Amino acid sequence: MKPTQDEDVKHLGQIQLSTTALGVAGIALAVQGSLSMLAMFAFGYYKYAKFAILAHHSLHGGWGRDRRGWFAQGLSRRVIDWLDWIFPMAWIAEHNKVHHYCLNEDADPDFVERNTEFVQQMKLPMLVKYAIVAFFMVTWKWFYYASNTLKLLHADRINAPSKKEMKEAITLTTLLSQAVRGNPWYRGLAADLFIRVLGPPLCMHFIALPVVFGIVRGCGGMLPFCWCTFLNMVGAEVITNVHAFCTIVTNHAGSDPWWFDSGCQEDTAEFYLRASWEAQHSLQGVIPLITSMDT
Repeated sequence: MKPTQDEDVKHLGQIQLSTTALGVAGIALAVQGSLSMLAMFAFGYYKYAKFAILAHHSLHGGWGRDRRGWFAQGLSRRVIDWLDWIFPMAWIAEHNKVHHYCLNEDADPDFVERNTEFVQQMKLPMLVKYAIVAFFMVTWKWFYYASNTLKLLHADRINAPSKKEMKEAITLTTLLSQAVRGNPWYRGLAADLFIRVLGPPLCMHFIALPVVFGIVRGCGGMLPFCWCTFLNMVGAEVITNVHAFCTIVTNHAGSDPWWFDSGCQEDTAEFYLRASWEAQHSLQGVIPLITSMDT
């Protein structure tokens, strides 16, 4: 039943073509000078497909080891292949090399239940807890995941936090508060985050596009800026983040996932048993994420 190489190439080509078509349609609608839900959904789903299908599979080697070696590597390839809030090399270090080899262990940086314990333990009304989760739904890629993946590339630098501290999620607020206090490691991480990681997608999607099409459309002012294009891109960002949260984050949460306080040897029966949970775990929804107190 395994497809031939030609069938694989054809299938990948169809995915890339349909994804690109979504992106082109989204931008074309976003720059028309009016708010467009269709533009938001088209470009939002373009970004989702780039992330969850093309980047995820390519950087795992799902489309061949050769593709994994060049996909999204370097600024030009990143712009073409996967211009998102997540730095490709940081994703490889965090997701491929740590998360999948430390599934639901204390060392797993993507351990959702541990990372959201503070929400579960808050003595607040459930409505407030839902509001907190809603905030993370629309911001999680740039507020949490960008810095939490990048920290793995800085883990061996001078003044890095202890391994125990590195297990905790480093969000944007954590990063900035530590940097303001003068912590040199966090300052270096913050500089890298804003310049190399968040800078390119922020400049291209939320500054360059509105400015360029502000000039094209003859928007007035000292700096022509098409606010409708900007708001359409913001809407697409919200849609892609919510979609990714609902299909990815909730699939790693709930009352039934295992929690391990130690690791296991690679390529053993125990290792594959833990990996099989990741593959088979069904979609749980956001309610267990908030209410579950079991470990």
